[in-house]
Amino acid sequence: GVGISLSGLASAVANAGGIGIISGTGISIEELRQHIRKARASIKGEGYIGVNVLFAMNDFAEKMKAAIEEKVDFIISGAGIS
Repeated sequence: GVGISLSGLASAVANAGGIGIISGTGISIEELRQHIRKARASIKGEGYIGVNVLFAMNDFAEKMKAAIEEKVDFIISGAGIS
């Protein structure tokens, strides 16, 4: 992650009627939680927020658990580096 696909972009996309995705790459578990909460707080009306967590990451399970606990609408998971 280069820090683009975080709460600001995700909430803007959700507010425009799209599906906002927060990248779980390059941020800590607590930062992921904060971005999910910030995106949710920035959505006006109904909007969808999800996370993208790469399976190849060392903290994959912990980030998945955090996303579930924060009640994201969906989770995208790929193999990551192939």
